[in-house]
Amino acid sequence: MPRYSPPFLLWVVIGVAYYVVCFVVLRHLFACDSFAPLLLISIALLIVVLLGNALWSVLFFRWRDLRWSFLVFVPYAVVVAALVALLLSTYPFGAILFMCYCLYLFYATWWGYRLWLLNPNET
Repeated sequence: MPRYSPPFLLWVVIGVAYYVVCFVVLRHLFACDSFAPLLLISIALLIVVLLGNALWSVLFFRWRDLRWSFLVFVPYAVVVAALVALLLSTYPFGAILFMCYCLYLFYATWWGYRLWLLNPNET
């Protein structure tokens, strides 16, 4: 494990917080009266973020492929950034929530890279 790896319980808290953020944002987006194009794109991007997270989980936990689980972070982070940009105009509070998640993604990317380097035979 890389240095500064949080204990298991903190990983659980991070995971729960991620799904709470996604739920809060999706609930707000679905509660809107009119489905404008930006709103629909925001919903689609959030669904892609959820699916990207599921793909990462399969690569990391099921297949134990540290290289691919790290490489998936790049397009995943781009989609999260696009979602934040759209949420700034459709749901600013949701954008702030996902900006906090973006800060975590910097750490998670570093952590995934270090884990991959420390376990070169696990690819």
